[in-house]
Amino acid sequence: MKNKKLSSEEIKQIELNLLLKLDEICKKYKLRYYLCGGTLLGAVRHKGFIPWDDDIDVLMPREDFEKLLRLEKKQKQDAVEKIVSWKSGNSIYPFIKLINTNTVLKEKYLSEEFTTGIWIDIFPLDYVPENYGVRRVHNFVCFLYRKFFWSEVGRVAD
Repeated sequence: MKNKKLSSEEIKQIELNLLLKLDEICKKYKLRYYLCGGTLLGAVRHKGFIPWDDDIDVLMPREDFEKLLRLEKKQKQDAVEKIVSWKSGNSIYPFIKLINTNTVLKEKYLSEEFTTGIWIDIFPLDYVPENYGVRRVHNFVCFLYRKFFWSEVGRVAD
């Protein structure tokens, strides 16, 4: 079969179908998840995708994230929607991807061995303090870490 280049709208539809599949899995196994980042903003502000955003990001509380990782081992080998992770050796990312195996998406800076299908990202949500004041300090420390790790050598961070 000849490869067909998908339009942005076709890619977004595949990603939306993956999100619906994740929702189905989460309902079946009583797992919690939350839209995050541009995905959440797009859902609220644009009733869909942000025009300049092309992916779907999801958060899962750590306990549910670990349960989803265990489900990876139980899935059918020929499944169209497939959970992949670093734990099984089929991903280099420290989070889960739910991929569509009927598609091929090559990332510009990765080698062929890490080529997968179109995906959605599922990130673990770890400890968040209950106390408002402690949570503000925690958020500030996280902000500082992001600034430190994202800054370029030899340049002053924004």
